[in-house]
Amino acid sequence: MSNTNLFSYGDQVLLTDARGRRYLAQLSVGGTFQCHLGFIEHKTIESTPIGSWVHTSKDHLLFAQCPSFEDLATLVNRATQIIYPKDLAMIISLANLQQGSIVIEAGLGSGILTSAILRAIGKEGHVTSYEINRDIIPQAESNVKTLTNGQTNYTIKTSNVNRSLSGNDVDSIILDLPEPWKLVSKASSIIKPGGRLISFLPTVLQVHKLTSFLHEHILFTSVDTTETLQRQWHVTKNSARPSHRMIGHTGFITVATRCLPRHTE
Repeated sequence: MSNTNLFSYGDQVLLTDARGRRYLAQLSVGGTFQCHLGFIEHKTIESTPIGSWVHTSKDHLLFAQCPSFEDLATLVNRATQIIYPKDLAMIISLANLQQGSIVIEAGLGSGILTSAILRAIGKEGHVTSYEINRDIIPQAESNVKTLTNGQTNYTIKTSNVNRSLSGNDVDSIILDLPEPWKLVSKASSIIKPGGRLISFLPTVLQVHKLTSFLHEHILFTSVDTTETLQRQWHVTKNSARPSHRMIGHTGFITVATRCLPRHTE
């Protein structure tokens, strides 16, 4: 996104209609945005102020603004199911990611989690991402470019993480895998003391097996599992009520902290 208050070619634009439906477009020379409300030539948006109202060919008004990370994460093209923004925020917080952190993640998926990590660690940190499915990598790389404004401080390894996980003094390992307990022992030798192991799992049975492994391991402590729920509210002049629809269960986030061996008598 440009540093001015005007849209420029190459910018991502979020267009919102009167019913709150959102559309994502990237401005290009000669480009056209089109939906059921009509079309808008990109040249009519270019050089207009961010936060403007623009007309479609059918004279519908759309609000044009810069998309947030949440907007981009939910609207970009994806080859796999994404982790919802509510869970991304919790993962970044629980992993204690900071500027310059060194992170390993598995798997890459559509690159949404990778992008959230990169935004948290800045350009001084680094992410190593394991992804065994080569076919989804090009779309993931495209999404990372869009979501991070072109950050390149990450490495993709197209190998089975169960066999090839490696590293030294890593700040956090973040796993979006069905059997993370297989990596607990190896992760303990890679994460530095005080670092975090994070796992995102869909079922409580998986969580139970993972936490059992973590509790039994001498080099992990402070094991905790969280589930985040998100409910919108409709607030008007004369009423306030919760939405009939909400983002309920999407997954469980389990965190454990790498520790030094306990002293024995």
